[in-house]
Amino acid sequence: MTAETVARWDAFLGKLRGRVDETLAQAEEGCAMLLDVNGLDPQPMTIAWMAIETQLHELTQKVDQTWEAKVEPALEGTPGVEAEREKGDALRRDIERQKDALEVRMFADAARKIYAQAKANLARDQKCAQCGAAMKLGQAFFRSRHLTCSFCTNVNTFVPGSLISSVEYFCCHHLAREKSAPQWAAWLAAEHGPRAQAEAALKAYATAYLNARIEIVPEYAADFEKDLKGKMAFFFER
Repeated sequence: MTAETVARWDAFLGKLRGRVDETLAQAEEGCAMLLDVNGLDPQPMTIAWMAIETQLHELTQKVDQTWEAKVEPALEGTPGVEAEREKGDALRRDIERQKDALEVRMFADAARKIYAQAKANLARDQKCAQCGAAMKLGQAFFRSRHLTCSFCTNVNTFVPGSLISSVEYFCCHHLAREKSAPQWAAWLAAEHGPRAQAEAALKAYATAYLNARIEIVPEYAADFEKDLKGKMAFFFER
């Protein structure tokens, strides 16, 4: 009975692994398509990804549900029961790692496409509302801005479109996540270790992330200390 239970448990975990791999592959292709068909608007793919995360969560819940309802009772008191439990725990951890890696890669790829198009749009000359002279906006124009025309001195208010403004609320976050991924991994490894080491690892990650955002949106530099404190606040509250 024990061998049969272990075999069925292995088969279940293998089947679930296959469903997760299929879901992730479809998610990567589908989200990229949503970005393109919606004119580089990241909102539809973001909503789709949230639904995919729910699907993956439901799949991983089946590991614990199946273990508690069917496998553990059948193996109770037998040697190796903890090793069988670890199989399920290892699969859940691996699924979480895969999901996180795909999310970072997929959204960073989307951010690069949006950012490239935003820079192309910014490279186009804008016209002074009064005299029609060409005005350069620059490559870091993601917020409303007043520019004085060098010809007639008229003050023009330029408001970025939705694609350009998405650089600040979407692109810089996901590109910063990608760039600071090594520091994030180091923080996860140190999180439950000695407190001083965990704090240092978290600060290194938060610093790398915030500096990566500043490279894209220089205005964030003014709030660096406040943002750093905000990203670390949970650590000191627990």
